[in-house]
Amino acid sequence: MFSLGFVNMIIPCPTAGVMYTYALVAKSIPVGTAIFLAYALSTSLVLLIITYFLGKATLFFKKLGQEKYEVLITQISGALIALFGVYMVIVESRPLFQ
Repeated sequence: MFSLGFVNMIIPCPTAGVMYTYALVAKSIPVGTAIFLAYALSTSLVLLIITYFLGKATLFFKKLGQEKYEVLITQISGALIALFGVYMVIVESRPLFQ
């Protein structure tokens, strides 16, 4: 779990950039460390929960002998992530054009 959180902190990601900024603006090593610790733990927890439920759903459909649903879950998950990414780009780019 720690490894997952650590890797998430070094991946160039918009949320990681925001958290780097918060930690630097804190101007205190203990506060900056606490900010990153909270970020790493919460991100790891969310990823763990998502992975757990996707794994449970996959096993459920494998037990039913319906592997096509396993592929469908993966495709739907990917489509939702892509749609959310497009939505975030649209929402965040609005101030640039106003």
